[in-house]
Amino acid sequence: MTGEPGSATSVAPGFVPTAISQGYPHLEVFAVSNNKSYSVHRKYRNSNASSEADFLPRGCLGMELVGGGIDRDRTPSIAVSWRNHAPEENRTELHMSGVFNYKVYRKYHDQGGGANDAWQPNGTDNPTQVRYSPEHSLMGTFYLCRGQPGLCVCYWQWTPENDWSLVSSSLAGQSDLQSWATPAVVAWAGDDSRLDVFAISRVNNHLLHTWRDADNTVGTWVPWEDLKGFVTTPPVAVSRAAGVLDLFARGGDGGLWRLGFQDGKWAGWERVSREGVQIQGQPEAISTNADTIDVFAWGTKGELLHKKFNNNADPK
Repeated sequence: MTGEPGSATSVAPGFVPTAISQGYPHLEVFAVSNNKSYSVHRKYRNSNASSEADFLPRGCLGMELVGGGIDRDRTPSIAVSWRNHAPEENRTELHMSGVFNYKVYRKYHDQGGGANDAWQPNGTDNPTQVRYSPEHSLMGTFYLCRGQPGLCVCYWQWTPENDWSLVSSSLAGQSDLQSWATPAVVAWAGDDSRLDVFAISRVNNHLLHTWRDADNTVGTWVPWEDLKGFVTTPPVAVSRAAGVLDLFARGGDGGLWRLGFQDGKWAGWERVSREGVQIQGQPEAISTNADTIDVFAWGTKGELLHKKFNNNADPK
């Protein structure tokens, strides 16, 4: 599976589910409550589960309360990541935006039982997405943060030597981004040797893009590139092969739109949902091989919609 397991996803209405796995059968699913309690909840299956249905809490107990305090109105998303905290441990980290003081918080638990049950401030705004290298020696968290003339993207990085540290407080220079648009981040080029970030301009709802080599930890990000369009949800990006990237978002007409990158150039925006079909909230996309992408979105009546993209053929 390619893409970002445990990435932030904004959907409406209701819960905001995102999942993380340390390897089968382990699975943790996090969601935000659909009320003013600003609570984060969890349903999980341990690594020693006896069956695929062996989820905790069991039965009608619903989901486990992880903690409250997320600002669901300002940033209806959460970010979850997994990494090797030590050679003998697996660590799950949860990032969210606080409702009272506009700071980003995180908490974690380890496979061996160690945990930080209190929210710890990371010192900036709006968590967006978390990624890690295949060797789990590098992890980055991208946030929206205050800048000039408006919101910018901040980048925090974790390494075994330095723990968490702020790398950039204004990614790709000053910008004015939409507060509701969780930026999309993808590590691709086949070996995670490059990071690409996508955000939405507040001025005209155009899709903006910047990138840099992942191993260039203090290097300069390319200035924001305007990819046009009129985007009305946070974008989702998926890489199905080296040098191939696909982005999906809702357009101004409410339809599902796609922007592709291949052979070193961007293709034009294309609508992939049928005429008259509209979606609500951010879509989600996953690629299981170099030829296919499956896209999911909520319809206007609350139904779950699905599109399958097959290489260069028309979506069906």
